[in-house]
Amino acid sequence: MKTPIKNPASVRSIVTDILILVIPILVIPFIYTEKLLDPVLIPRFLALAIFLLPFLLLIIRRHSGDKSGQTFAIINNAVFLSYSLLIIVSGISLFYSTNFADGLFEWLKLFLSFIFLLLLVVHFQNSEHFFTQLSKMVSVFSVAISVIGIYQFVQLTGKSELSHSAVYNISATFAHKNLFAQILLFSLPFSIYAALSFKSTFKMIGVLAVLLALCNITLSLSRGVWIAATTAIVATAILALVIEHKESTSILPFRVRLFWPALILVLAVSGSILLYSYLDSFETIQRQIYSIVDAEHTSTKDRLLLWNKSFQLFKEHPLAGHGLGTWKIEILKLGTEGMRSSDNVTFFQRPHNDFVWILTEAGIWGLLAFVALFTMCFYYLGKVLRATQNLNSKRICYLMFMGLISYVLCSSFSFPKERIEHLILLTFIIAPIIIEYNQIKTTKAVNPQLITAGLPILGLVLVLSIAVGIKRINAEYHVSQALQSREKGDWNAMIEHCSLAESAFYRMDPASTPISWYTGLANYNVGKQEEAFLQFQNAYEIHPYHIHVLNNLGTSYEILGNHQQAINYYTKAVKISPYFEEALLNLSVVSYKQGNKDEAYEYIRKVDVKSTNPKFRSIVNIMIIPATEQMIQTVEEQVLKMTIARILNSDEWMYDIHSKSVENDRTFRKQLLMDTFHTLTTEDNILTFNEAERLRAKYGMILL
Repeated sequence: MKTPIKNPASVRSIVTDILILVIPILVIPFIYTEKLLDPVLIPRFLALAIFLLPFLLLIIRRHSGDKSGQTFAIINNAVFLSYSLLIIVSGISLFYSTNFADGLFEWLKLFLSFIFLLLLVVHFQNSEHFFTQLSKMVSVFSVAISVIGIYQFVQLTGKSELSHSAVYNISATFAHKNLFAQILLFSLPFSIYAALSFKSTFKMIGVLAVLLALCNITLSLSRGVWIAATTAIVATAILALVIEHKESTSILPFRVRLFWPALILVLAVSGSILLYSYLDSFETIQRQIYSIVDAEHTSTKDRLLLWNKSFQLFKEHPLAGHGLGTWKIEILKLGTEGMRSSDNVTFFQRPHNDFVWILTEAGIWGLLAFVALFTMCFYYLGKVLRATQNLNSKRICYLMFMGLISYVLCSSFSFPKERIEHLILLTFIIAPIIIEYNQIKTTKAVNPQLITAGLPILGLVLVLSIAVGIKRINAEYHVSQALQSREKGDWNAMIEHCSLAESAFYRMDPASTPISWYTGLANYNVGKQEEAFLQFQNAYEIHPYHIHVLNNLGTSYEILGNHQQAINYYTKAVKISPYFEEALLNLSVVSYKQGNKDEAYEYIRKVDVKSTNPKFRSIVNIMIIPATEQMIQTVEEQVLKMTIARILNSDEWMYDIHSKSVENDRTFRKQLLMDTFHTLTTEDNILTFNEAERLRAKYGMILL
């Protein structure tokens, strides 16, 4: 029997459909370059924008003849309304954001995901094979990244001993292990569908994708993903059991159908735990599980503190928020004490909770729109599950429920809204929900004039996104080069790269350090103090709570002879980070120069006595000379004067007394006398015990 020859138009349509799914799931998530500080974020943003532009043109061309607006009726629902409100509220916040460059980038990411969802549901709304094709693509994607993850795991075990910290190197193409685990979790519903629905090749791919994903999720030691996965699977099983029980006199057949998926789950997780325990120890797994409910665990404690501080920011501007892109700036004004960021190297860029993030930057209206988006998706799933008798539709809805639960929970512990691949998978989760709902609900046509006006606007947004993406890639490349020049001490090259990096679309690096701070630092090192001062001022305008900006601006004021302003900026830095070593040292030196010697020494006492700063010991010894000399004048006994003078002539001895006074929380004078008495009685044997006690009583006020 001859195979029917497909017409060219049909072939083009099939190829187009495949490309629309292949590019976002099998191309964009694998874009990666080490030439940028963040190897994936901006390149994938640009790739998505470039992909969406011809997709939009395709939709415009195909539906240009639709004068009724019925083609776009599928977007006339509460999900798109909520999404639109979120975009509008977030867009308005850009007008009062103090970080327009990053705020615009965040807004465009949100807009790109909206456009992608719109185009996807319009294009595939009548396709019978959309979800089957999508599941195949995502299953292949899941297997591919899982294999990369396992390869990294094998490499890791071959190079060194396995440990919790070493597992951070297992990230596939997603820059962080937690992001990798989240992507696997979001892909899991599609792989389960493939395993349950297909035959032969793709069934095996689906089963393999599920097994490998569960293994990698377990081995990632990502507590947030463990919680999300467990909750999503249990919630989906309960939902299915409840609904199937209502529609059937016997629940036994459905329980039987759950047996094999449950067995695969148990085998994959158990096998992964045994493998990890063999290579490291089961105690590591236990610690990760126990730390879920341990509020004193480092990252859990940080999250709770960040959420508490974020709520303080929310109360400052509850309705409108601080504006997109501002959380990472505003959060520092509330201080870093008690958090990991108190090391003055770590700078939190987000609150590790998308709901809190939106609440802080876009206010209560932004949060309501964000919550409404997910609420309506769950509502539509419920409507479809109650209305349809189609087993395939039910299966899709159960699995998308699982995906949506997973995403919402990960959003509560992490930041999926920041990452392009996460937004792509969220779109792939929401799109089938809307399409399935559209099968049971008749929606009104969209006003054709609105479509005619709206589609070109979407095109302009995509063109703007491409322009911003190109600009930011170029900027981040030059920042990366500037940092390499900094390591080499090539300050002139650093200045040149910074000048090529900074623009209206890129003013801070991924760690929220202003580019002008780098420029100022380079100018400072080549002796251009006035230019350095101007650049530090610019950096202060961009990020007024960055401790290194405050410290260097204070130093510039000190060089220019404005001691009071120097103290003001050093004090601001110390207020944010009470144990910021550089600012404390500078504050101590400036205070000492102004004659405030006791105050200067109090600042230096806050610096860790184990500091590796080469100047620290010499500064300490200078600071304690006045107190030591004063003690020589205070004591009357010659033997005490001579011993204290001996101590004064030994830098090591002086520093040792300072260290002990800090560690034992004693005044320096008290520690000095205690060491003096110890030397005279125990080491030199000059004083008897009774004589020492008499002198202690005499100078008791100092020893208190």
